[in-house]
Amino acid sequence: MTILGVGVDVLHLPRLTRHLVDNRLAKRILSPVELCEYLALPREDFDRRVRFLGVRWAVKEAVYKAVYPTVKPTWQDFTIQKCASNPKPDLLYHPTDTTLLHRLGQIHTSVSHDGDYTFATVIVEQPTQA
Repeated sequence: MTILGVGVDVLHLPRLTRHLVDNRLAKRILSPVELCEYLALPREDFDRRVRFLGVRWAVKEAVYKAVYPTVKPTWQDFTIQKCASNPKPDLLYHPTDTTLLHRLGQIHTSVSHDGDYTFATVIVEQPTQA
């Protein structure tokens, strides 16, 4: 395994609280699949909504740091998926320009929470040569 890049991010969750009044931030940073999941969360479940946005913000910041300048992704080029059989989140890369898909190898993601903080680490492998 050859590493293309490593990215980390730490987010203080209260930074996001003012953005929950409307959905502008969610619409900007979430992929369509993530936005549907977010909008399905109960509006009164404030903590869950903040954590949902916070995790995605931190992971996407971390992955950007890991892949730039090999690719210059947008917020919506990545989707975080949780799989019932695996506690680690899967980070899917789906750029609008599909010719960029070959530039990244496997993506490894780790997220941790501690109180008002979310920590994300992303390791991106070089693509394997076919």
